[in-house]
Amino acid sequence: MGGSYEKDINLQVAIKLRSLLAQGGASVIMTREQDNSLCEDKETLRERKREDLTRRLALVEETGASIYITLHCNSFPKSNSSGAQVFYAPQVEGSLALAQSLQNSLRETLGNTRRTPKEDVTSMIMKQAVIPTVNVEMGFLSNAREEELLQRPDYQDKLAWAIYSGIVYHMAGSGS
Repeated sequence: MGGSYEKDINLQVAIKLRSLLAQGGASVIMTREQDNSLCEDKETLRERKREDLTRRLALVEETGASIYITLHCNSFPKSNSSGAQVFYAPQVEGSLALAQSLQNSLRETLGNTRRTPKEDVTSMIMKQAVIPTVNVEMGFLSNAREEELLQRPDYQDKLAWAIYSGIVYHMAGSGS
């Protein structure tokens, strides 16, 4: 990876996505709106990460959200790995359909991924999900070409639009 910080890319795309969703009339709850964690008061990094995730899950539950989407950038030892991919909570009805809508929209909008949705049964967020939950891995920071794309505001706009379009398609189909 070059000089990119995943957290910065994630937040930039999330803010763009929030703007699109709000313009469309959706109520959006962000788990963070700045470069901060929901937990700073634990001793170790592991404890802070776990508490941060616990607080995110509680926020989702408290707000009565109908879907939960996390945004991340992928990384893999092979630098030729590329493409956005959506992971989903298989035990929650609606997660696969949401993942398929998002993956199809990413494929059509970006034109640079052939990946398909994949189950995630290991992450804390997915294991504890109670509403349709997906994780959008927007591309690989371990791939120099994709890292460069992920840093570009115009590409971030395309990512936000693709995710927005997938959400709209899913919500229209689910009657929400």
